[in-house]
Amino acid sequence: MSTPYLVIDVRGNGGGSDVTFASIRPLLYTNPFKRFGNDIMASKYNINSYEESLRERDINEEGRVWLQKILQRMKDNPGKLVVRSGDEIAKLDTVMLYPRKIAVLINSGCGSSAEEFLLYAKESKKVVLLGQPTSGTLDYSNITPREFPGSVFKISLPQTRSHRLPDFSIDRDKIKPNVYLTDDQNWIEEAVKQLKTSNRL
Repeated sequence: MSTPYLVIDVRGNGGGSDVTFASIRPLLYTNPFKRFGNDIMASKYNINSYEESLRERDINEEGRVWLQKILQRMKDNPGKLVVRSGDEIAKLDTVMLYPRKIAVLINSGCGSSAEEFLLYAKESKKVVLLGQPTSGTLDYSNITPREFPGSVFKISLPQTRSHRLPDFSIDRDKIKPNVYLTDDQNWIEEAVKQLKTSNRL
């Protein structure tokens, strides 16, 4: 919050949880933009998964109410896609003075929640993305493992489908950098150069 320039390196970040980047969102924010929600299939497996989460997870009351609402929607609409989270306009009350320019390094190792972070970052007038296209693993998300009966094998299944589809597919189109970099370049040095010359702000 006191430096004019910032480099965020998310190369090789395969994702995890959107919660992990919530604390730095205010540093990037410059303007309202649309965030797409997602749907969940009201399958027997997903219903059981949410019931288990309510029993086992240490969650606050707000999170518990949210899970209960989704669970009830699935129970009321078995076998159908139901809304898990709605579309919204992302808007904060304040645009921070610093940092003024932010370079984010990306590559094909970026996926899932890392790509969700990049969708947020690329909307900012402060941010320039440098590197190579991401992996494209975000259209279907919230992965859960499932064991095959009587087997040592597991399969990881997505529970949700993005409202971006079919018009805007991250899996198909990837997230592309504003400035492409080759493997033989020093990416940190290139990011510093870009911050010194960028006129996005």
